[in-house]
Amino acid sequence: MAPPKGTIFQRTAPLRPLKDEVTEVIRPWRFSEDKPPYDTSELIVMMLVMQDLRPQTMQSIHYNILRSFGYYADQALVLMFAGEVQEQGSKYHRMAHGTSALESDYDGPFEHSIHGLYETVREFDIPLTCNRLHDNGRTLTDFEAEFTISAEAARVCLRDILEPERDGTFDFMALPPEVREKIYKMLLVYPKPGLIIDSQVLYDWESQLGVQSRDDAEAQLPPAGGSQILPSINFEVQGLAETLDILKVSKQIRHEAQPVFYGLNTFQFGSLKHLGDTLRTMRTEAIKEIGDLRVVLEKYKFPSGPHALEGLDRFLPELSPKKLVLIAPRDTWFWSECCGDSSENRQATTQEMMALDSVEGLNGLLTMAKQAKHLEILGDGIMGDWVRMKLAESKEAQVGDGEMQQEVADQDEGIDAGTGGHCGAAGPSTV
Repeated sequence: MAPPKGTIFQRTAPLRPLKDEVTEVIRPWRFSEDKPPYDTSELIVMMLVMQDLRPQTMQSIHYNILRSFGYYADQALVLMFAGEVQEQGSKYHRMAHGTSALESDYDGPFEHSIHGLYETVREFDIPLTCNRLHDNGRTLTDFEAEFTISAEAARVCLRDILEPERDGTFDFMALPPEVREKIYKMLLVYPKPGLIIDSQVLYDWESQLGVQSRDDAEAQLPPAGGSQILPSINFEVQGLAETLDILKVSKQIRHEAQPVFYGLNTFQFGSLKHLGDTLRTMRTEAIKEIGDLRVVLEKYKFPSGPHALEGLDRFLPELSPKKLVLIAPRDTWFWSECCGDSSENRQATTQEMMALDSVEGLNGLLTMAKQAKHLEILGDGIMGDWVRMKLAESKEAQVGDGEMQQEVADQDEGIDAGTGGHCGAAGPSTV
């Protein structure tokens, strides 16, 4: 068969300067009264590109969005005018009734016309780089910190805007297994120190899934001291169900991808209740696949009933992680339950710690600790001391059982020797 004439592929056109492409995208919307069809993360990235990727504060990014898109500028003016009218009404109300400004319910004129603008920088899927996290030892807020992004990451974030829609499919399962595994890792494995399941604030009833860092190099382990200030969620990811959507495609994909997610990620739970609530939603096979686990030894982070840890004795024995880190901060519910003091400024006595023996769910915690291949206990809170004490008691009991079994075995050997190797009483002696 004769080879086909001409080229059999079309060479990809060279990339245009990213700023030129973004300028063309923005141009039709500069004076438009219609809302642009871009989400908040795309707006942020476009503003960084238009400023040649120089680091910017969120206030600067906000201002440039208002300058670039007429719709958002109009919305901001409407909100500002409404706020000024409200402030004037509040001022007359204070004059008429003699109340102070602090007693007014006026919150100020600056409401955000762009939904979730300042929260979006905490989303894991928008790979911003924060160039100024600290100032003289003080952690800066998102309002003060400067953000930027690489040109490559910006192009990926804007691909749905800059690239034509792709029409086509391919047979994913026809890829070699090692290639499929790489794709699973790209989708499901998060930077160290891994995924955190926690509440953002003390009385937040909603558990959230997040990470501390987008980069393994920025990973920080929980402090070994007794502080209650533990690493928290810096970047939010999608919920667990959305993150694991790929497992719903087929049984084979679930069989291949599930061990990647549970076996290669590190999971940190902000309290024992967060751990229990999560395990209740998981299959037993998935629970058994968790390989690296960190648990803050607090009962819960918000008011709850006496059965907050119900079910832990059933779920935790299913866990046998390769690495288990138990984090024991001070001033937890367990300290209050045992000692009643307002502050944990001393070590609990053995008698006080014995009160924890009857707390629901803690037997399961001990079983999990015994089954872990490698166990580490951080912190000097009461729960760390209690776990160490109970594990030492268990080890002593095992040693005692072993010694007793050895004594019984030695006695059996002596009996066998005295009876000539036969069981039963010895016969009458003869002279």
